[in-house]
Amino acid sequence: MNADFYKNALLQFNRQLKEMIDSFNEKRELIALSMATQVRILVHDTQKSISLLKQLNKKGIDFHSIKDDGWQKPGVHFRKFGDNIRNINYSALGSLPSCLVGAEHNIVANKLTSNYFPISREYSNVKSTLLSFDNWWDEKVAFSFDSNNPYLTRRNIILGIANKDGGAHYNKDADSQFRNLKSDQLLNTLINRKLPETENNPLYSIVCQICYEVLKTIAPLINEIENEDIEM
Repeated sequence: MNADFYKNALLQFNRQLKEMIDSFNEKRELIALSMATQVRILVHDTQKSISLLKQLNKKGIDFHSIKDDGWQKPGVHFRKFGDNIRNINYSALGSLPSCLVGAEHNIVANKLTSNYFPISREYSNVKSTLLSFDNWWDEKVAFSFDSNNPYLTRRNIILGIANKDGGAHYNKDADSQFRNLKSDQLLNTLINRKLPETENNPLYSIVCQICYEVLKTIAPLINEIENEDIEM
């Protein structure tokens, strides 16, 4: 009975996460706060709580890391440019804030803008690398723009949102590196000699990309459960 309970919980988790990604892609980006909490429930263990994957004895599965391997180098990377942008100086394109996001640049009302997006939403052929959970959880995936702690991991980001930034509750003492990732300090890119203005929070797109990775990771488990005769 307990096994069936947790299997059904994983099926429900899978449906909920898919719905959350759909909602995020319909410009309801604040759903990323709840998405981070869902990921925490799935994978994060503490002295007081056991993750859903551990309840299923599946914490040892390999996790998909779907990212831009060249993200720390300046260049085009996963960028899109509106038709109204001409004569791009590609040598002036700085690196993106994270290997998990792309950026779309446009000129609206004479204002140069940048919108971040999870790369799996726009690109289906991004290389995926299989990692153990610990290596995936602690992989460096974003600049923090904090000289003392220059990088953020999936662990930093998911727990930072779920525990400190309104995912499950609020905490005014959020880490400085976490605050910096949300700030306008991120952009070091010049397009047509202008600095773009960020129109959305790149942090939320990073969370959404992590959720794409999670869905791909648990897909074999979902198929296995759906093929069993369990009580729904």
